[in-house]
Amino acid sequence: MNDLPEGERDLAPATASVLDALIAALLVSAGAAAAGAFTAEACVRYLCGKASLEEVAAVRRAMLRDAEIRRRVRAALHRLDDLRSMPWAQARNEALAEGWDGQVAAAWIAFSTEGAANLAQARARWSGEAWGRLHEMALQGAAEATAAWEAFRAFAAASVAALPAPAPAMVRGGAMGVGGLPLRGMPQGCDVESASATVGPTGALAIGLCLRAGEGASLPTSARVELQGPADVWPLAEPPLIDGALQATIEGFGAATGLPEGPVPPGLVVVDLGVHAGQATLRVALPGGRGATEVPLEEPPRIENGMLRLALELRESLLTLYPGSRLVLRLLGAPHGQAIASWPLSELGLGWNRLSVPAPDLGSGAAAALTAEIVEGTPS
Repeated sequence: MNDLPEGERDLAPATASVLDALIAALLVSAGAAAAGAFTAEACVRYLCGKASLEEVAAVRRAMLRDAEIRRRVRAALHRLDDLRSMPWAQARNEALAEGWDGQVAAAWIAFSTEGAANLAQARARWSGEAWGRLHEMALQGAAEATAAWEAFRAFAAASVAALPAPAPAMVRGGAMGVGGLPLRGMPQGCDVESASATVGPTGALAIGLCLRAGEGASLPTSARVELQGPADVWPLAEPPLIDGALQATIEGFGAATGLPEGPVPPGLVVVDLGVHAGQATLRVALPGGRGATEVPLEEPPRIENGMLRLALELRESLLTLYPGSRLVLRLLGAPHGQAIASWPLSELGLGWNRLSVPAPDLGSGAAAALTAEIVEGTPS
């Protein structure tokens, strides 16, 4: 009779050998099952931070058990970096390849297209519905309203997480209004008398702005209130300016961003005074953290038969300040976005440039899922 506690009794050598063999067999079996269940779709969602808690746990267990899965995850990580930077047409062709690389490319194409379409629809809902009403519909479980609300919450979370940042006026290419509210596109000869962005007791965002025109200057009549993200902006409202005064209330802002009652952190909300009512524009990020500029478009971008068509007007300053650079058009909705196409600025001219490139079909909301940037140098 062995008087040792249950957990401290020695096993007979034969029993220990059988147990070791059984454990090894179970581990091999678990690893094979994990590898069989591990898909490129799950891997892409995991690497993009969009997997559910259950999926994250499953992927991590599979990686612990199987060296082949660890190799696949590392290969997919490098593959996504390549796919994001290549033109859309090339990335789509890569998805036709056989093997793991082709599977990852196909999963990324589906993931980024779905994300861009959801973003476009969400932004269309935000601009077309009163914020308070949309929030109520989301709380009641309406599917489309819930998707729009969650898309905005995800963007807002990334925006808040990016704070603090360098001085907002320098980063975003605008002037700093009184009260820490950055202003973009301030007309020459105009001054700011007051500016504020505050979350009230009900969670509503209140924007107040008052401008004064100097001699010979004209006050703007329209503006756009935007939530500034790490690499993009989310239009919140386009209130009119009446005699230089702007007042806007955005319901549900506190709930979406998690901000408490009080002043909004400087640089999170921006007022763009360079917006002309009814004018379609494309936001173009400038290199080196120099902010962004709005490039006029003849009309909102449209996608027909798998081709994105847009006409944009370039100013001489962009062409002369950034010689040897490229204009890169990107698709939003997925981490770091997906390149659509790029053009050397030297091949674009002053005035209207009419461009046509392959792109995913995003319907009428294509403009809401597009952004652009000027990248210095030429691709290697």
